[in-house]
Amino acid sequence: MSDIGTPSGIDRRTLLKGAAVAGVAAWTAPMIIDSVTSPAAAASGATIPCSWFYVAFKKPGDSVVYWTGSNSNACNTLSTNNAGTTCKTCGGTTYSLFNGQGVMKYGSQCGSGTSATAAGASCSQFIAINGATVQAIGGATILAAFSHPSSSLSCACPNNTNSGNSITVCGSSAGGGNCDAQSN
Repeated sequence: MSDIGTPSGIDRRTLLKGAAVAGVAAWTAPMIIDSVTSPAAAASGATIPCSWFYVAFKKPGDSVVYWTGSNSNACNTLSTNNAGTTCKTCGGTTYSLFNGQGVMKYGSQCGSGTSATAAGASCSQFIAINGATVQAIGGATILAAFSHPSSSLSCACPNNTNSGNSITVCGSSAGGGNCDAQSN
């Protein structure tokens, strides 16, 4: 019995420390994986190549038109248009973005209609930004976009109105950049 009192293997303290580390890793792993694979993580691509943009979109199963803006690579980071009032008709609906305001309206003519609802913090569940490409995610559909690439506004309609569509922002602003009407 000469080995009584001599440690052979791992002592209790080392075993408990190892179990605690393993427990923390197992507990946090699902949160780390979820944060990397979430729609919000998808919204963290390359920064937009212009001053800012606004986009009008619909959430799945919802008739409300929402808007959000960005001056980085995350939605909901911009609230005021500073480049003049402009309008763009997409799919038979006219979208108006007003100078000096964080307001977008939609209806049958430029400058009037129903106020779109600000998307707020939930926008990252529905809009992903990767440079000049804005992608509808989570079943959303992009309806129109306004951007400020240089001296005046640029406007765009998506190529289709299917959920998961995308739109390119920050295009040429020469001559109003395909906007239907523009005034400062």
